[in-house]
Amino acid sequence: MSSTINQFTKNERICSDTQIDQLFKQGNAFVCYPFLVQWIETGKVPDPLVKVLISVSKKKLHHAVDRNLAKRQTREAYRQNKHVLYNSLADTGRSLNIAFVWLSGEPVEFNRITRKMCEALDKIAFQIEKVTTI
Repeated sequence: MSSTINQFTKNERICSDTQIDQLFKQGNAFVCYPFLVQWIETGKVPDPLVKVLISVSKKKLHHAVDRNLAKRQTREAYRQNKHVLYNSLADTGRSLNIAFVWLSGEPVEFNRITRKMCEALDKIAFQIEKVTTI
C-alpha cells in the first residue's frame, strides 16, 4: 500500500453501478464548494481503502476542455492529499466510497481546488474518527 499511496490507480475508482447507486441513495453529503462531496462507509475492506468517483456535468461546464481540466485537477488534488483518509482508516478496518461532484459553473484555479479538497478530506476523516470513538 505504501508504494501506491502517491498514485491514483484504476482500482481506486468506483465503476460499479450498484456502488454508485448506493452511494447517492444512502450516503452522507456536504458541500465544500466547488464540490458536492457524497460519501458512504462500506462494510468490507477491499484492496483500496477508499474508492472515488469524480463527476463534472456538461450543464455546469459546457466545453469539454473545461470539464477535462476540472476532472484532471480534482484527481491530482485528491492524489496529493488522500493520505489524510488513509491515515485515519488504516487502523479502523473500514473502507469508504466517495464522490466529488463539480458544482461551479466556471473553471477554478488549482490552488483553490487543492485547498477545498483538503477541507473535504479532513471533514470526512473527522466524521469517521468521531464515529469510531463513540
